Amino acid sequence: MKVILVPVSNRPESKVALQVAAGLAQRIEANIVGCHLRPHRNRDSDYKSRGLPLFGGANRKGLDAFDAKSTKSAAVQSAKVFAKVVEDADFNVVNKPRLGATSCATWREYVGSPDRLMGIRGPVADLCVVSRPAAKGHIGRMFLLAALMHSGRPVLVVPPKLAKVPGRRVAIAWNQSAEVSRVVSACMPILQTADQVTIISCGPENRPGPKASQLSVYLRNYGVKAKTVVSRGHNEQVELMAAYNGSKSDLLLMGAYSRSRLREIVFGGMTEHMLVNARIPVIMQHS
Repeated sequence: MKVILVPVSNRPESKVALQVAAGLAQRIEANIVGCHLRPHRNRDSDYKSRGLPLFGGANRKGLDAFDAKSTKSAAVQSAKVFAKVVEDADFNVVNKPRLGATSCATWREYVGSPDRLMGIRGPVADLCVVSRPAAKGHIGRMFLLAALMHSGRPVLVVPPKLAKVPGRRVAIAWNQSAEVSRVVSACMPILQTADQVTIISCGPENRPGPKASQLSVYLRNYGVKAKTVVSRGHNEQVELMAAYNGSKSDLLLMGAYSRSRLREIVFGGMTEHMLVNARIPVIMQHS
């Protein structure tokens, strides 16, 4: 994990996400790419095939708010926020990192839609860091869904107010799915620098896929010692948060939309619950 991508705006929650990304990058010896996005001048042409908000596409309310707040001064202020945070964290601001160098920060500005940005830049980053959107934060939700659905990479969702960099006490929401297996593998540098790792399994492990005990053995190959907490599985959402809080974890790893997103919205699901209701730092990955 060497490249952390952070969409940046001149907003307090964006600054928090950037500070978290910088602290995490210092811990795992990674570089940061900060980017600011402006809408395309001909928005309707640019987004006409992207009107599927259920699947991570742009939506009318989000685009209208995005247009209204996207100004030249916003881009300038966002660049200043980025420069201040990374310089305070002792990163070297460069146009292109030297071969194999760490503690480098680069700034980029793009034009287009969040899903296009994440579809292009996301796959060449190892982690995307975004702030958790407010209840009516249409812009923030567009960036969050674009990162989840189009980057193919782990996405760290940061609460708008966070006192410290997460990742010292990590919990893994284990459900035997390929999605959570991938996020565990992708986040191994974070797990290797953690002081505590807890595997949380809710209910009987009767699905196809490895069991929590097999995950524990897998992690030992990387020098990661993990303990396992098993709940009854009567209410997975409640039990997961109870186990997370009981272990005093500060970061949760989980898969995203192992069922379809439409199904989760209609019938309820863990991903939507964590995005809408939880107020903790969480890394999700959807493949």
